[in-house]
Amino acid sequence: MAGKSYLRITKDVFSNRNILVIALTTSAFSLVEHGWRPFWNLYLKTELNASIPVLGLLAMIQSSERLLFQLPGGLLADRFGRRKIIVYGTALRIIPPLIYLMAADWRQIIPGLLISGAASIYMPAFNAIIADSLPEMERGAGFGAFRMIISIPTIISPLIGGAVMDALGYREGGKVFLFLTVLVSILVTLVRWRVITETIVDVKPETLTGSCHQ
Repeated sequence: MAGKSYLRITKDVFSNRNILVIALTTSAFSLVEHGWRPFWNLYLKTELNASIPVLGLLAMIQSSERLLFQLPGGLLADRFGRRKIIVYGTALRIIPPLIYLMAADWRQIIPGLLISGAASIYMPAFNAIIADSLPEMERGAGFGAFRMIISIPTIISPLIGGAVMDALGYREGGKVFLFLTVLVSILVTLVRWRVITETIVDVKPETLTGSCHQ
């Protein structure tokens, strides 16, 4: 592998369907989410009447929720399969921006934060299916290529978000991006459900069909 070029490694990594789909859908998420995330605290402060201590409290709630769901998510991914947990977790991500869109006060976004934390239950399965889908001897380089590609939207989207916020203001600009986040979340859920394949060979087929999966 030492003699391979960066371009060849990247091509090998993204020749895998799971990796390609996960990279494209993650990039779509990032492109939209990083358009409003840098301005989220300003939105909370100016439009939802959150004080500085409240901003800290909300950040603590969000971090705590994500922490609590990581180990259960890993256990579920090993038991029921990566694909199923990823699809369910992605579907949950549709709900928080809907709650944020309807919120008139910072207290009303707390349920959205809790659901967002619960949605992170799929992150262990997400990382596991990437590792499972990469060639064993190229996993380090493969993860590097994957992270490089999905980081590209995070460079572009804050600039786009800033321009939108400047033109429309935090309230209208935030709502535009939250609405786009809902649409992208629905699309990504459907794509992951239809295209991602399971990487654990002993998962029963009936556990992978029926309901919409991430």
